[in-house]
Formats: sequence, C-alpha cells, structure tokens
Amino acid sequence: MLSVQEYAKASRLSPARVYQLIQAGQIPAQKVGRAWVVDESALRRKPMSRRSLSPRMAHLVLDALAQEKPAGIDSRRWLRAQAHADAITSAENPAALLRDLMRNRGQRLDLRVQPDFLGELRSDPRVHASGFSDPRSGIDDRRQLEGHVRPADLAAVQADFMLIPHPEANVRLHVSDRPPRISESIADLADWDGPREDGEVARMLEAGLPR
Repeated sequence: MLSVQEYAKASRLSPARVYQLIQAGQIPAQKVGRAWVVDESALRRKPMSRRSLSPRMAHLVLDALAQEKPAGIDSRRWLRAQAHADAITSAENPAALLRDLMRNRGQRLDLRVQPDFLGELRSDPRVHASGFSDPRSGIDDRRQLEGHVRPADLAAVQADFMLIPHPEANVRLHVSDRPPRISESIADLADWDGPREDGEVARMLEAGLPR
C-alpha cells in the first residue's frame, strides 16, 4: 500500500487531486486509521479509458482543461472531467489521448473556398479562428483556415462563400455553440494527427491554458 503522498509523487499528481480522485472512486484506496492509503495496483493499471467520450463529457473535459467549471454541474461529473483533464496533461503523448477522447465532441466539416476568398472568410465575424489558425498555436498556415461557426450561421456562411465539400479542402469548420477557447483550439489541433500539430499541443498544454 502507498500513502497518498507516495502515490501522488509516482503518478505526477498533487496530493489534493489524489484525494479528489479517491472520493470520486477513480483510485482504489482505503482508510487506515485517519489516513488514506492507495492500492499499489493502481500504479500498474492502464491509463484512463481511451474510448471516445460523449459530446457532453468531452465538452466538460475541455472546460476542466480551461479551469472553468460550468454553473450547476454535478460534483462527481466535474471530478471525472478533471481526472480526464489530468490524464491528458500528464500523458506522454497528450495529442493522441485527446484524439481518442474527443472524437465525438461535435460536427466537423472539411470544405473548399476559392483561394481569393480565403482572406475575406478569415475576417468574417461569424468564423472564429481555432486549431492551426489560432495565433497561439504557432502554426497559422495562411493557405488554409480552421475555425468555429455557430450552427445558426453555418448555412449562411456556406452560401456566402460558396463553400463545398472537396477532396482538396482548404477550410475546416467546427460547428458549435460553445465559445472557441484555447482548450478547443488544442483539441482541434490534435485532430490533425501530425507531428507538428502534436508538438504544438504538447507545448500549449505545458505552457498552461490562459483564458
């Protein structure tokens, strides 16, 4: 058996987070006297399930990464989201884990716009830069655009810029009513499954998540 402090050091978590995970049932532990002790088998277990999360939980994990707890959320559900967020930030390859967990978080469209219209689309207030188009990503390929658009605006944006599905897409739109924060940008970057994007995901997570 391990003390909470020993388990926290071995798993690269804070003791406070370990106590939260014990209370949430995520770590096998028992109380001996007044102290909690953790089963050593917890260190040998596989990391948290890499099955894709439901859209609701995926969004909650992004909230946890941004350290923004939604009002009225159940405490156990929030602890579970925080546990996933901790697993992502401490993973050897955080982008790969994000890809696995976030596959079902929302609608994504790969489209093509005439290159002459790309700059105008980029400056359209209905399209919010994300992923590699987010300046914080350190990539921002000007030949392409990635962004978020509200469901209510999608049809009009597609019509205004004659966006069409195409095998040589130069626009990726994520359809969501959620505000595109840096945690969404990081998840969007991870979707690309490329070495440069994966490197930026790791860098941005290591640097912390400014709001």
